[in-house]
Amino acid sequence: MKKLIAFAVALLFLSVTGIAAAYDVQMSGSYFVRGTYQKNAEEGDVNDGLQSIDESGTMYYDHELDLKLNWKIDDNTIIYSQIEMRDEAWGSNNVQDYSYSTNPTSYKAASDNEKDLDDNIIVEKVYVWHKFANGHETKIGLMPSGAWATSFQDDASEVYRVRYDIPTDAVRIIGILQKYYSGESGDASNGQGESDDQDAYILGFLAKAGDINVKPLFAYANIGNIKDVLKTNIGFDGTFGAIGFESEFGVSDKDYESAATTNSRTYGAYANVWYASGPVKAGILGAFGTYDADADTAHGFGGDFDAGGAMIIGVDGGFGFNKSTGVVADTLAGGRLAALYADYDVSDKLSVGGYAGFAKCGIDLGQWDGAKAWEVSADATYKITDNIVYDLGAGVAQLKYGGSTADPDKAFRLFHRLTVNF
Repeated sequence: MKKLIAFAVALLFLSVTGIAAAYDVQMSGSYFVRGTYQKNAEEGDVNDGLQSIDESGTMYYDHELDLKLNWKIDDNTIIYSQIEMRDEAWGSNNVQDYSYSTNPTSYKAASDNEKDLDDNIIVEKVYVWHKFANGHETKIGLMPSGAWATSFQDDASEVYRVRYDIPTDAVRIIGILQKYYSGESGDASNGQGESDDQDAYILGFLAKAGDINVKPLFAYANIGNIKDVLKTNIGFDGTFGAIGFESEFGVSDKDYESAATTNSRTYGAYANVWYASGPVKAGILGAFGTYDADADTAHGFGGDFDAGGAMIIGVDGGFGFNKSTGVVADTLAGGRLAALYADYDVSDKLSVGGYAGFAKCGIDLGQWDGAKAWEVSADATYKITDNIVYDLGAGVAQLKYGGSTADPDKAFRLFHRLTVNF
């Protein structure tokens, strides 16, 4: 990690001094530190979230630094980069000479601790953007996959892509080649190693029909020797005076090479309508995903979808139960969701919000047959300065199983956070 830090410092120094004449370097980012209390609401642990009985609450602090560096070569060429550092809970990754490892009878060398810290520095994106003389644009490199239309059905991560955009007066056409994995089996000299490559080919369109934006997307993915996936999404959004809306519909087909695995087809839909006037915004939303019983597969709502602003059920509800593996497949997968929300800007500095959501499992299987969950939460944000923001929130949720299975305890989460943007 010391070498990486030294390299970053040298790069920054050179960027803003010796080679400043060749590049316009833009640096920005954010740092936050957050304190959290939660009970039966383990963020990111969807196997346990909402499902525990007699769990004691936990308190912890965590923080994260995001650094963005962009090199503007000229008006038509920019290199974008972003680094995430120390996304961790305090005290979970300390460097100490001869510190104890997870086994208290053995020591852990400092070099091992430093390796852990090296793994906690992630290059989230590094890619080049260029605009050609004909107006076409390309992006090449490691970049966020991003959300299409809405956050529904999306699970954004860092991916290797070659993207090409063709803007026209009527529509923007987007073509993407995406590399998931480059196979290593077989003989590369005769091309046999290509058989287990994992690639995706994506074609998208951004068009406008009156006041409505229309966003169809078609994607085909070849996951090596495992399966072929075909996805079709179409999103709509727009505003009519004080009324706004967004929606998305999707179909997912999975064709497995192994005859022992059943092919599947699932459907999902989401809609959100709101009223915004002055300092007030209030809305209602709904979403659902189907369940293919033959293939035992549920349509996922996506890891980026937070149930419309929920603090707990959008992260930990986990109705995507998979009986074959006994694990939760995806947040609210195969479920039905309805929610109300409202936000109010008290002043230029202070804003408050509230959320109430109800979800029901759509899978007729054991304890999940008829299972449902609800959440009520609230949050507030105060802008200390243009660059420093303090926010806090509290939420309570509960999962109720179907049938005679005993219900788990209520889930609670409270947090407060200080964020510095630069």
